[in-house]
Amino acid sequence: MNQDNKGLNEGGELARSGLIFAFLSSLFLFVMKIATFIYSGSLVVLASAFDSLSDAVVSLVNARISKEAREGADSQHPFGHGGFEVVGAIVQGIVILFLGYNLIAEAIRKLITPTSGAEVIVERFPLAAGVLILSAAFGFLIHKVLESKKHDIEAKEHRSLSVESDMAHYAGDMIVNILSAFGLLAIWYFNSPKTDAIFGILAGLWLFKTAYPIMKKSFSDICHNQASPETQQKIVEAVLECSPKIIGIHHLRSRELGPTLFVDFHMKLPGSLTLEQAHEIGDKVEANIKRIIPRADLIVHLDPDSEEDQIPWEPQYKIPPKA
Repeated sequence: MNQDNKGLNEGGELARSGLIFAFLSSLFLFVMKIATFIYSGSLVVLASAFDSLSDAVVSLVNARISKEAREGADSQHPFGHGGFEVVGAIVQGIVILFLGYNLIAEAIRKLITPTSGAEVIVERFPLAAGVLILSAAFGFLIHKVLESKKHDIEAKEHRSLSVESDMAHYAGDMIVNILSAFGLLAIWYFNSPKTDAIFGILAGLWLFKTAYPIMKKSFSDICHNQASPETQQKIVEAVLECSPKIIGIHHLRSRELGPTLFVDFHMKLPGSLTLEQAHEIGDKVEANIKRIIPRADLIVHLDPDSEEDQIPWEPQYKIPPKA
C-alpha cells in the first residue's frame, strides 16, 4: 500500500465505523416505528419510519462506498474511485425525495378519503409521541457520533461526503421527530385525525428539504467547483515557503471528488535552473502540500521566468509579497 492510499484509508476507517453505528441504530428505530404505526395508524409515525429505513439503507451502502471511494487509481479509474462516494450521496438524496413524495401522496389520499389506509387511533397517539421523542434522542446520539468522526477525519486533513450527508440528515431527523411528537399530542388533544394527514404532508416536505443540501453538495463535486478560498490559500503558502527560488504561482485549479482534492497549478522558476534542479524543487513542493493536505492529488507545471503569467480568471487567493 502506498502512502497516498494509506492516508485515504485512515479517513475511510473512521467514516465506516460511524456509518455502521448509524445503520444499526436506524434499523432499530425503523422496526420500533413500524410497530408504533401499526398500533396507532399515524402517518407522521409512518413518515418517520420511512426516514429511518432510508437512513439505515443509505448508511449501510455508504459504509461500503466509503471503502470503495478510497481505493487507489487503476487502469480503469486513473483518477481514483472518489466518484463512488458522490454517486452514493446522490442515491441517498433520490431515496429521500422518493419517500417524501410517497408520504405526501398518501397524506393527500387520506385527506380526500379519510377511511383509506390504516385506521387512525387517536387515543394511542401519546405513546406514538413518546416513541418519536425517543427517536429524536437516538438521532442526537447518532449525529454526535458522526460529528466526532467528521472532526477526526478533518483533523487528518481528509473529507468524507458520506459522513457529512448523513450528519446533516440525522440533525434534521432530530428536529422533525421532536416537532412531530408535539404534533401528535396536538392531534390527540383536539381529537382531529385529519390533522395527522396535514402533519404527514409537512413531514414529506421536510424530507424534500433534507435531500436538498445532499444533492447540492454532490452536484458541486460533479460540476468540478473550486475548493474553498481558504484551502486555495493554504496551497499557495505551502508552495511559496518551499524555496526562495520560487518566483510565483498562477493558474491554480482545484476540484473535490469524494474524498480526493485534485489540484494543478503553474509554478514559475528562474530559467537558468537545470531540469534536475527544477524537478527537485517541484518534488519539495508536492511533498509539502501533501504534508498539509494528505488527500491532495497534484499536478505541478514548471514555467521559466521568461514566460508571462496566464490567469484566465480572478484568483480566490492572494500571493504574499516577497520579503
